[in-house]
Amino acid sequence: APRHVARQRGQIDPLGADPAVFTELDANLRRGMTDEERRRVDEIEERRRGGEATEEDLLERLRLVWPHYFVKSERASPPPQHIGVRSSIETNRSIAAHYDAETLVFGLPGLALPARFVHGESDPMPLASTERTAALFEDARMEVIPDCGHFPWLEQPEAFRGAVERLVAGDV
Repeated sequence: APRHVARQRGQIDPLGADPAVFTELDANLRRGMTDEERRRVDEIEERRRGGEATEEDLLERLRLVWPHYFVKSERASPPPQHIGVRSSIETNRSIAAHYDAETLVFGLPGLALPARFVHGESDPMPLASTERTAALFEDARMEVIPDCGHFPWLEQPEAFRGAVERLVAGDV
């Protein structure tokens, strides 16, 4: 396979190359929800998959899952106030198509691109997905921030800055 050389550093969201991430992510986000909240999320997801969800539906779903992206509720920022319905639906379809084609599994190993990952220790996105994605790169480094969820720059801004500085400087 030809080697592609990039001069810039790259970052991959912890969603990464492993489609199994969705099962664990979904379970982690639902932890602590009531049965009624879980049912409502399921209803909205079914409507989204069918292309029938409204912005109000998607915002309701986001309000239900948003707090579960954070370790401590006092660190949670308010959820976004708008969602592009078509964008949400088509993005998820695109992600599914890329997982089916294993785009990242086959494409990442051919890149001569340094990749740096920062992952919150309690991120509902499974750490194993980030680790498996990082393993696809020749030059990947990762730092895990303790007591932190999905948005380390919001929950632990100083720790996040330090992690990024260490990763960029090559100290990790």
